[in-house]
Amino acid sequence: MNLRKFNKIFLSTYIKIRRLLDLKEDFDEMGARDSIIENIEFKSGNAWGLIFAILVASVGLHVNSTAVIIGAMLISPLMGPIVGAGFSLAVHDFENLKRSVLNLSYAVAISIITSALFFSLAPSSGAHSELIARTQPNFYDVLIALFGGAAGIVASTRKSKSNAIPGVAIATALMPPLCTVGYGLANFTPTYSIGALYLFLINTLFIFLSTYVFVRFLNFRTEVDKDPERDKRIHKWMGFAAILIVIPSIFMVWYLHKRTSFEVGVNSFIENEIASHKLIVGKSKVNFSIKQSSVNIKIFGDTYSESEILNLTKILNEKYGINDVDLTIKNEEPDVLKEADLDQKYLSKQEFLNFQQSRLKNEMNELIESINTFNQFESGHYGGNSYTLAINNESAKPIIEVQWAKKPKSNEIKKAEVLISQILLKHKYSFLHK
Repeated sequence: MNLRKFNKIFLSTYIKIRRLLDLKEDFDEMGARDSIIENIEFKSGNAWGLIFAILVASVGLHVNSTAVIIGAMLISPLMGPIVGAGFSLAVHDFENLKRSVLNLSYAVAISIITSALFFSLAPSSGAHSELIARTQPNFYDVLIALFGGAAGIVASTRKSKSNAIPGVAIATALMPPLCTVGYGLANFTPTYSIGALYLFLINTLFIFLSTYVFVRFLNFRTEVDKDPERDKRIHKWMGFAAILIVIPSIFMVWYLHKRTSFEVGVNSFIENEIASHKLIVGKSKVNFSIKQSSVNIKIFGDTYSESEILNLTKILNEKYGINDVDLTIKNEEPDVLKEADLDQKYLSKQEFLNFQQSRLKNEMNELIESINTFNQFESGHYGGNSYTLAINNESAKPIIEVQWAKKPKSNEIKKAEVLISQILLKHKYSFLHK
């Protein structure tokens, strides 16, 4: 391929890409302006639509259904006032800016009150994963709102409308955070309300900012003459607000990364250092804290001494990079072991059943050995009476059969049971006197 042909192909490709990315292509200023301003208005139909959408989203959060929550986002009219505010500020239409802010305030108030009433009346089912996910926003939510808002305003300014707007409504998720605020108010959990309200503020601000930026970039006609000083003040306040909102979200990303690393390290530690030693590992309590984290591990089997726990803590620090952690390993008696107590990552159901069968078999053998030893060496005599022991292991709980030479008196039975119980102290059984 000669240089001239290469240059021709390169130039042709460049022109196609430039035309493809040119936002002025298919640009519909008047249509976009009319559509955006029309969607600012919050009429009775929109109000009822918002109430129903909030109820649908609240039900979705209550039953932990992602599909229902997505449906609520699609019918929500919350995007209109936010996009309208960004557009109005960009074109210096301060009358519509006031309308947008006022209508958004009405929408937020209606949403929170409706969801709070729903969760006050609904049977309590606890906070599910879909709801909890709205209480811990981070910097990724900032990016989603920013890019989602940009996609929305670009789609709104095209002559040929696309299906981007419903996608933006789903991605930026304005409805679920407001429902979560209502849940927090109804259930007196302010941390949920604060976290969800922060997520809503992130989504609102960065949809607003991306709308403002693209409207200015597309050079929409302004309602009043441009004033550089006024624009400078606007940009200054918007930048200040963006920084104020973003800083906590950056901290949340850092916190999420630290917590995830901590949990992964602890799980690897349990799997490699404890579960690999054939101990039955119960469900652990792993609590991450910036100052002092804690790991409480429940085991069934051999106990750990204090020196062994100190050594495991050292391994946790040096090998797995987890510092400032309070490690507790609690041993539970096998008698209280239940399938619900187990962590399925380390022990399958079949392994649990095998362990239970093996434990019961060992206990039975120990019980039989103890009885044989008693019959061989101990003297079971009371006055002129005597007895020997046998075991009936056909039932789940062994039965100690006490064979008396002649019918015993009540005080002889009582003394014999006390003596036998002292010898077979750690076993569980019942008596049958013959």
